[in-house]
Amino acid sequence: MTYCSKGEDSDVYVTEFHPHGWTCHCPRFHTQSMTGLIQHLRSHERRGERVPAKVYERLRAERLRG
Repeated sequence: MTYCSKGEDSDVYVTEFHPHGWTCHCPRFHTQSMTGLIQHLRSHERRGERVPAKVYERLRAERLRG
């Protein structure tokens, strides 16, 4: 699953990898921790890069599905 792609509103590309983890292609950041991914995405924002709100919304939905 792709959580977001680089484009007009995003400077990051985040995908799911198995088992139960995520990859940020920057060039490569892998984690199985949702908290770790959120912290990583916040670091992109602190550098002035665009991270769309939909990424956080999709991660919240993922957490609720459990």
